[in-house]
Amino acid sequence: MPKGMIVPPSKLKLIGTTERRNSSIDITAAEKRGIVVCATKSDMPLPAHHAVVLILAASRGLMTQANFVRNGGWQPVQDQLSGSQAER
Repeated sequence: MPKGMIVPPSKLKLIGTTERRNSSIDITAAEKRGIVVCATKSDMPLPAHHAVVLILAASRGLMTQANFVRNGGWQPVQDQLSGSQAER
C-alpha cells in the first residue's frame, strides 16, 4: 500500500499484514494520517493454504452442496449403491 493509496479523505483506519516487515506499506504515510498499521507473526504459509482450499472448494461446488444439505436435501448413499459390489 504505497503513499499514493493512503490519501485523505479516507475511511481507512487499519492496515493489517501477516509480515512484521512489509515493504509494500508506507508506514510513515499511514501514521501521518492516523491509520494504524499492525502485523501478526506467521511462520507457516497459512494464507497460501487457505487460498488453495478456497479454490478447491469453489471448483467442487462445496458451498452449493453444503447449503443443499443444510436446507434438508440429502440423497442416501444406499440408494446410489443398490446392487453394487466393492472391488478387491
